[in-house]
This record gives sequence, C-alpha cells and structure tokens, in this order.
Amino acid sequence: PAERPHTYETSGLGAAIDAAVGLGLHPDFDTAVTAMTRTGRVFEPNPEASALYQRLYR
Repeated sequence: PAERPHTYETSGLGAAIDAAVGLGLHPDFDTAVTAMTRTGRVFEPNPEASALYQRLYR
C-alpha cells in the first residue's frame, strides 16, 4: 500500500519538526515525527490490475 501524508506542505512540516527538536519540545526526531505527523489516505493496489501491471512494467 501507498500512504499519503496528512499534509501537502511537507517541507513546512519538516521545518517545524526540525524546530521542535531544536527547541527541545521533543527529545529526538523519531519522537517528533510520531507526534507531529499522521497518515492521510492509504491506497491499496488493485488486485485485478496487478497481473497487467506486472506484465507491462517488468
């Protein structure tokens, strides 16, 4: 599956995460990312089209 982030402004979010760690609001990047991000939409592969994709894109 492919996951879309909850925001399209990922560069701004990355800057906010950097700032939060730099200011000591979060102890490390893993903690900051977990606290400050979430998954938006999740896209599942279409099993019916999978065989066609495998043939076309090998």
